[in-house]
Amino acid sequence: MRRAFWSLNWTQQYLGASSDPGRVYLAGGSAGAIGSIILASEQPERFAAILCRKGLFDFSAPDIQNQSYSEELFGPIAWNLPTDNGIPVFDRLNTSTFTQFNPSTRWPFIRTISGRNDSVVGWFSTWNLYAGLTVAGRSAAHYFDQSEHGPDGFWIENLQNDLIGRTFEHRSDIPSLAFSDFTLDGNPGDGQPSDGDAIGNLGGSIEFNPETATETSSQLAFDVYLRSEGAADDAQQSGSRVRLTPRAAGNFQPDSNQFIRFTLRDSGELVDEHLLFPDAKGLFTTPPSPILTQPRVARFHITERPSSPTLFVGDSPMIGEKAQAAIFGDAGKLWTLAWSFSSAYWETPWGVLRLGNPWHIARTGRLGVYEVASIFIDIPELSWLSNRELHFQALVGDTLTNAEIITVR
Repeated sequence: MRRAFWSLNWTQQYLGASSDPGRVYLAGGSAGAIGSIILASEQPERFAAILCRKGLFDFSAPDIQNQSYSEELFGPIAWNLPTDNGIPVFDRLNTSTFTQFNPSTRWPFIRTISGRNDSVVGWFSTWNLYAGLTVAGRSAAHYFDQSEHGPDGFWIENLQNDLIGRTFEHRSDIPSLAFSDFTLDGNPGDGQPSDGDAIGNLGGSIEFNPETATETSSQLAFDVYLRSEGAADDAQQSGSRVRLTPRAAGNFQPDSNQFIRFTLRDSGELVDEHLLFPDAKGLFTTPPSPILTQPRVARFHITERPSSPTLFVGDSPMIGEKAQAAIFGDAGKLWTLAWSFSSAYWETPWGVLRLGNPWHIARTGRLGVYEVASIFIDIPELSWLSNRELHFQALVGDTLTNAEIITVR
């Protein structure tokens, strides 16, 4: 590893200004696949993207051909001896484990091509890699078929050159997106080679355009679309749902008192809006968002915590789906969320009630230590609700919030 970085440093110094530090890529096959990902994990900011073919991603996987050779090099798997930095050696050689380290750090985009019938590196470590990268929120796309360890198979024969070209479109100094719960994903099965789709991909038929992705200190923006370009991994449907997790490359760094307002627009028209809160890893992920073959613009805006009490309701929910409401207020306060089809002006001891009669209670609760309640309200699948306005207002403690008006699509 030290030799690899020495070589990279020397090359970039020798080439000088003719070298573009934002366009450094890694590729590896077999054991070289995990080698490329290990290199990226050490200095992820230096690499734009990775392409792995027929890779081994876990030296302790039960179905690899030469497991005894791994133990000759690194000791018995049961011992899991520590490396020089204290990480147990077989944890360091298990991509699903070490990709969880430093979860807030942006990694290069990873693409893999694997074969279910690969008797050299097995299938289990590949299957486990898929879950590990998803849990870590890493940007990736995976392709699998029934091939063995050699340079053949459906995806190598029909898509490899395209994947090389897509890899070179990425830069290490632009933001990235991770996709999860994508409704058009294939089924990799349960870890057994015979279970799941024989040929499929995960995240292959959805894309963001690296050339138009932008980042400022307050906003990330991406053009997101389903692939429809005559490629082997084109989307088989014109519409889908997917969760989006943005990964910043620069100074887009929300602090603990900030949130992210997510909007999705189609030719300027708002089609989805949510307020996003960080998970335990500090990552922000959208609910399932509607993505089509026509590019839609996904924007992530840093938003300051509002003064209390305040109500936010995401606009443009679709019938049969959910609208998000976020209620801000002091910890311990009781809250009540109500809605109506019309507005009004009623002076009350708690402020001005702006909901027309009849109004209905949607939900009640108590604010916790984070001083915000994020709830999702079912929009009935009734055609007459399309293009209707819904009016929302909340009572927090003894104070009415602002009123919010949304239009159902």
